[in-house]
Amino acid sequence: ALALFLMLAAFSPVQAAAAPERTAHVVVALCDNENQCIVPVPPKLGNGSDPAGNLYWGAAFGVKTFMRKQGDWKLVKTEPHPRQHILERAYLRNEKLALTLVADAYDGAAIKEATLAFLVYAAGKWAQDLTLNGKTVGAGGRAGLVVYVGHNGLMDFSLSELPIIESSQKRFGRNAAIFACQSKAYFSDILD
Repeated sequence: ALALFLMLAAFSPVQAAAAPERTAHVVVALCDNENQCIVPVPPKLGNGSDPAGNLYWGAAFGVKTFMRKQGDWKLVKTEPHPRQHILERAYLRNEKLALTLVADAYDGAAIKEATLAFLVYAAGKWAQDLTLNGKTVGAGGRAGLVVYVGHNGLMDFSLSELPIIESSQKRFGRNAAIFACQSKAYFSDILD
């Protein structure tokens, strides 16, 4: 989460012209002892269906907890189950950076869906116009920065198991970051 914080502080996005607000969209695949090929962590941290105590979301250095404790970031709103596989969505705002962070906590059992969402957003697809305090927030493929946090699912399954990803959907102009083990070896070909 600290690396994410530092990246957001330096963020100068390529933003779609139609989106009036600067936005970063973070896809978090919750840590899951049961459904991911990981070295098990303590049960509360590795419960992929409980965002509140999860290592990557609600624990001290999880995305939601860590970001809202940073002085310039304000947790504006949370939304339970905004879409299938997403257990919670958090909206955080940094007025100094004029940046809204949309963070989605995906059920740990839905790591393929989380990975797919990240890759499609990075390709500029699945654009979402969300409303926050009466303003339009461009998320998904409309966000200027797309981030993946969690276990590197591509160590367990291949891109061919994500049928929507095609060469025509490779990244174009979207800033993207991945916070996962060995991410460069697994993601660089599709994000280049």
